[in-house]
Amino acid sequence: MNNLEKQVNASSFDTFDPDNFGEDVVSDLYDPDNATGEASAQSAGSPTRTRIARPGQKLQLNVSVTNATARLITTEFFSAFDAWTTRLKPELVTGNYSMIPALSLEGLAAAPDNIVGYNDSGDLEVRGNAGDPKLTIGCGEYPYNSLVESTKTLPFYVSYIRYTVSTDNQISKNITHFRRTFGGGIKSNIISPRAYFKPNQFQNKTIDILAPFAIDGETGLSIPILAGENITLAFFIQRWGKNTI
Repeated sequence: MNNLEKQVNASSFDTFDPDNFGEDVVSDLYDPDNATGEASAQSAGSPTRTRIARPGQKLQLNVSVTNATARLITTEFFSAFDAWTTRLKPELVTGNYSMIPALSLEGLAAAPDNIVGYNDSGDLEVRGNAGDPKLTIGCGEYPYNSLVESTKTLPFYVSYIRYTVSTDNQISKNITHFRRTFGGGIKSNIISPRAYFKPNQFQNKTIDILAPFAIDGETGLSIPILAGENITLAFFIQRWGKNTI
């Protein structure tokens, strides 16, 4: 086990509540017997199998954001059951970027302007008025649209994030991990990328954020993205759901 993995295994931080955001909330599909180190396990009667990364390795997904706009845009990731592509979230509206879900009646009337929705490549786009630049979210390994949809039934557990930014100021923007339940419950926890930045590190715009968390249909991330900023979130995933027959 290398030093980074030791840090990940030992890492914890005061703002995270293990009662709500620990490994136990990933899903009932995750079987604690998987701690034996087996490559996979399946809960009785469940069509979903839990996959576990081999020792010393992690499944990696790379999600990138390009904010070509002239505005700071608070950007949401995942939260599939309550996504900004399914309902209007007024708190995210800024200037011409009305955040109208593309598939709503209002969004269809406004199309292709002032909407948030997916393009034909599966990338998410936030659009302002005609001719305004866009914010775009994509995934290198899988269509981002499909990745978000998959979390409704196939949760995953992130050991850490490799966070790459294009400007130093972006490092100071906190990442919020949140949960919204169908019962109306809301809980959020703050991750400060700046807290994980080492002044003497070789790459001054890449940070390993050793803050493990789960993603499922009710959970997501929120990050304010500065105008003109490009970021990449490399998720190193320890466990994930997999459909079986």
